[in-house]
Amino acid sequence: MDALIGWIPGIGDVIAAFASLFIVVAAWKRGAARITLVRMLLNLTVENTLGAIPLIGDIAHVAWKANRRNYNLLMRDQQSGRRHTWQDWLFVVGVCTLMCLLFLAPFVLLIYLFKVHRLY
Repeated sequence: MDALIGWIPGIGDVIAAFASLFIVVAAWKRGAARITLVRMLLNLTVENTLGAIPLIGDIAHVAWKANRRNYNLLMRDQQSGRRHTWQDWLFVVGVCTLMCLLFLAPFVLLIYLFKVHRLY
């Protein structure tokens, strides 16, 4: 359903992103652990960041399936009794690091181009 809503020009991706937040809000209301909530938000961030790319984003919505991942995280959190693995923390640190690198990449590229072409 998420990939189909994304085809609505302009607002489809925004509607899909807000609809995906319902699972995170439900997890928060059920008392899910903070690390679970962070992982859920990062799943949505990955899917919606990739989803902003035309055509490739629709494939990302179908392939990544953030809502299914978030549902599985919520069920695991409810059943496990607050046991979190090192993989949870590794995922959070890895995605945050990747997002920071993606944010900084254009600035590093601009500085490199200025130095190469002596525009400073």
